[in-house]
Amino acid sequence: MITRNKELVNYLSDIPASSEDVVNTIREVFPKITKPLIDRCKRSDLYGIELRKEAADALRAKYGGKKKDRHKLTKILKCRVTDDVYDAYKTYAASFHCDVQDLFVRRITDVLKKNFPQPKEAAALQERYCERHGLPFFVPRDGMCFHCHQPAIDSFYDAATRHITSCPHCRKSFCD
Repeated sequence: MITRNKELVNYLSDIPASSEDVVNTIREVFPKITKPLIDRCKRSDLYGIELRKEAADALRAKYGGKKKDRHKLTKILKCRVTDDVYDAYKTYAASFHCDVQDLFVRRITDVLKKNFPQPKEAAALQERYCERHGLPFFVPRDGMCFHCHQPAIDSFYDAATRHITSCPHCRKSFCD
């Protein structure tokens, strides 16, 4: 049962069925499959055993497609840190009465609000925001206000999260 397809192994972990049900379903295709072998498929990075496509097709036929992600926030950021840094960050998060993920989101948002972007980068980010939400793009392409010649966008956060229609400095509308 060796195949190099991570999507199938991830599917095995996501289906809403017990290990016994999974084993019985796969036994229809591969009669000699065992529960320990299925458990090893779930940890393919450790054992090097992965689920074959035929077995995954049998599971999909019985249990349907992959479960839909129901999170409101669908994008994922990951980083690797040392054990010491993780422990310190976890303790720091606990002092704010939140988990590590919530604090991570807060800190990223704070950084994006406080750091001023280059005008052209901010304009490009605003243009992507407008395209994604079907809004008209008003910010000058060079990112500078045509009236006061200041940057038209204050922060990365503003460029990526709200529709900008006027200069934050002189309040002159870009819509005119």
